[in-house]
Amino acid sequence: MPSSISARRADYVCNTTRKSGPIIRIDPVQLEICSAANLEALGDIRGHLRKLKHSKQFLEGIFDNRDKQLFPRDILVASIPSRRRAKREAEIPTGGEQAEAGGTETGSTGRRRAVGILRRSFNFDKVANRRLVHIDFVWVIPEFRGQHIGRRLLEEGIVLGKQKQVRLQVAGNEANVAAVRLYESIGFRRDPCATLKGGMLEMVLDAPQTVTCRSTPLPMARVSMARVHVGLQLDVVKCGAQAQGAQVCIRFLIVKRGSTLT
Repeated sequence: MPSSISARRADYVCNTTRKSGPIIRIDPVQLEICSAANLEALGDIRGHLRKLKHSKQFLEGIFDNRDKQLFPRDILVASIPSRRRAKREAEIPTGGEQAEAGGTETGSTGRRRAVGILRRSFNFDKVANRRLVHIDFVWVIPEFRGQHIGRRLLEEGIVLGKQKQVRLQVAGNEANVAAVRLYESIGFRRDPCATLKGGMLEMVLDAPQTVTCRSTPLPMARVSMARVHVGLQLDVVKCGAQAQGAQVCIRFLIVKRGSTLT
């Protein structure tokens, strides 16, 4: 990495998943997206961002200055079951605790680790005389990238009550190729009329697309056994294919309703 590039900018424009160690593979079924009333669960993510030299003012704007109209749904957290010991486990609320806090009930039990975050807020467009959703920040811990976590966060983050236009600014501008491709695959388009300080790229998702983009098919996970969320438990075993002289069995375990494979 050139010395002229800061760690923060490199995080946006470089392939840090290879430089920061091996990718930690997750079970897509165990990934949950929920709102965050308790910020203690986000200590790991906040620590990562401090190491990237994000300013104190920026971090306060993301974590501490909550949007009163959306709280606690202004911050969405992607989490997986934690493998840490009890005293170090992330305090992601369980389903019942989420319901009491006014968040999304996940139905999960046990401790969970936060691996990604999305911050959003309400803005008012004076020209169009309407309220819109602004994605202020979306970030995934480098070791967990490349597994559609950011996409899952965005798909949840763009839907909020009635259909509304969604806007975001691209960190790292055009150089952040991976982010631009992700946003465009969901349906965001560049806004040539936006004039932002520093020439930052702004992208917009029109209101009708906030529903249709959630049904966009994603690449299949590269696993031999995939757990897919549907209504009932069923084993479908297909045998008989031959590969290198050996019989191949493909098993799809269908266990539960409510999630995607990627």
